[in-house]
Amino acid sequence: MKRFIFCTLAVCCISLFSVLNLSCEKDDVDPPTVVTYAPINVTLDEAYCGGSVLDDGGGTISAMGFCWSEIPDPNITDRGVSTVVATPGEFFDKIQSLSHNTLYYVRAYATNEAGTAYGETMYLKTMFTTTSDVDGNIYYVVEIGDQYWMASNLKTTRFNNLDEIPNITDADEWGDLTTAAFNWYDNDYETYGKHYGALYNTIAVLDSRRICPDYYHIPSKDDWQELFDALGNNAHTKGKLRSAATQEEYGHPGWSGRMDWDTNESGFTGFPGGFCNYWGHFSGLEVSGYWITSTRSSDENMHGVFISSRDMSDYGFNLQGNNSATSVRCVRSSAGK
Repeated sequence: MKRFIFCTLAVCCISLFSVLNLSCEKDDVDPPTVVTYAPINVTLDEAYCGGSVLDDGGGTISAMGFCWSEIPDPNITDRGVSTVVATPGEFFDKIQSLSHNTLYYVRAYATNEAGTAYGETMYLKTMFTTTSDVDGNIYYVVEIGDQYWMASNLKTTRFNNLDEIPNITDADEWGDLTTAAFNWYDNDYETYGKHYGALYNTIAVLDSRRICPDYYHIPSKDDWQELFDALGNNAHTKGKLRSAATQEEYGHPGWSGRMDWDTNESGFTGFPGGFCNYWGHFSGLEVSGYWITSTRSSDENMHGVFISSRDMSDYGFNLQGNNSATSVRCVRSSAGK
């Protein structure tokens, strides 16, 4: 009888020790540390998302992915959830079945024994429609206020009547040009052009043969002002216009870094495509975006638009010389269908 009691007591002690030991092990595990990358390649109903588990918290990652909702700070109980293979480090996924022309909130998540942790909430504005140029390039179009803007920079190499736009790669030719021309940043389409679009001189932009797709036009200074006003025209407007994607996250196209105010909640997705100056020299890639307007300031200059990497309010209008080359965004004409 004494032996039975001793054995029972021993088993109970071992069981209690095991429970306490497991409890201590669980207490030693912290929730994961997760970051959310900015959504990219946004279409009418899809987007590509990225994230990273910076620290597994001392536990085992059992689930990870993305959650999204039309309400801020989505979580894994919301309807929109994707799951990827649970491995430490970076992870990516395409989220699908989104509604057109809708603002979503997206964040990455990861789960271990201590629970589920989330990264920063990012904005995702789906597109309204598409358009195309005479080269067959497809552009997604986003609705902002009462306007419809292309959500990427123009890439066409031809006018709408199919005439070629000369691609001038010799820096010495730029200063003396009296005809329409374009180039790719650093004369490199594969590395830069296909991501940031082409850089066009003023003569190409004003040419009557037109470079914007049908039903679209080169925005005037007033068109750009209407865009700024629709987004508040305040210290937060710049962040609503800038792509939130960074070089560290995705490479090109991306900014050299993301500021706290960079949300791209408008869906405009402003890229830092740089410019080509009067002497044919390239500058500003990854740190500044420049776009031309159709409004002249003088015989020698056009009004332009810039967005830089500096403080929140560093955006607005500037002057661009006739033989400098910048990016082009087209906006739908009021008669466009």
